[in-house]
Amino acid sequence: MNRRQFAACLPVAGLLAGCDSDQRPSAAATLLNNGRVQDAMKGVESSLGDLEVNVDSFDNEDWRDVVPEIKSSVDEVREAFERLRQALGVSNA
Repeated sequence: MNRRQFAACLPVAGLLAGCDSDQRPSAAATLLNNGRVQDAMKGVESSLGDLEVNVDSFDNEDWRDVVPEIKSSVDEVREAFERLRQALGVSNA
């Protein structure tokens, strides 16, 4: 076997050595595959998107009209975050 063949086989050998037929999913992987957690994550993402849109409104609208929308969006983010915490089983500290 020449050096090139040896060098080409090293990554494959490393991958094969790292394979374990008796692996179990990590606790985090199982947790994130939970439907409630995924729905809560979508809620957080959606509410953050709404907040970004409302913040961008400062460019075109009067700030007096935008501030109430920002406050409402912040409340939505807070509620979505709380739903995520509940889905993850994190207690309020």
